[in-house]
Amino acid sequence: MKKRIAGNGTPSGTVRLLEWSQLRQLVPLSRTTIWRGVRDGQFPAPIVISPGRVAWLEAEILDWISSQRRVTGGEAWLAAGNVECKTEQPGGC
Repeated sequence: MKKRIAGNGTPSGTVRLLEWSQLRQLVPLSRTTIWRGVRDGQFPAPIVISPGRVAWLEAEILDWISSQRRVTGGEAWLAAGNVECKTEQPGGC
């Protein structure tokens, strides 16, 4: 019987754990930002795999990435604080 392979190359139904370095390849945020997100419930919490060692479930991280609002075009520029929006029109920038 053949194993089904998921889009990420792992057998379907397989749980993949990400250590810190693997997580950083998917989510380029600092440790502090990630831990604040975990604390505030805005980022998936890791699981303890041994004393002093944690890992994240890959599926939860991929779901989190998919759930993030996409910022495009001028919105990205404004979100980065590069430009101040000075319009008096309804709906503004």
